Amino acid sequence: MCKKLVNFLCLVLLSFSLKAQKEDSLIVALKTASDHFEKTSILYEIGLLQQNTDSALHYFKKALRVSEKAKNTFGIGKCSNIIGATP
Repeated sequence: MCKKLVNFLCLVLLSFSLKAQKEDSLIVALKTASDHFEKTSILYEIGLLQQNTDSALHYFKKALRVSEKAKNTFGIGKCSNIIGATP
């Protein structure tokens, strides 16, 4: 029983570590993104990784602004949908 609990806790900690690494990689990719479509996608993905609702909304709204600037109707719809569905 104790060994299972330790294994579970290790998996949880590893999961958080991998999530942080993915977010860091996306932030680096955002700095080198060449077009609005790529930036929208990266900002959206970063938003999905957030634990805090306010942080997630921050990234979704940034993605929405980038989509609006590029007149990317798919991105506008996707971002508006997630913003409206976020509690």
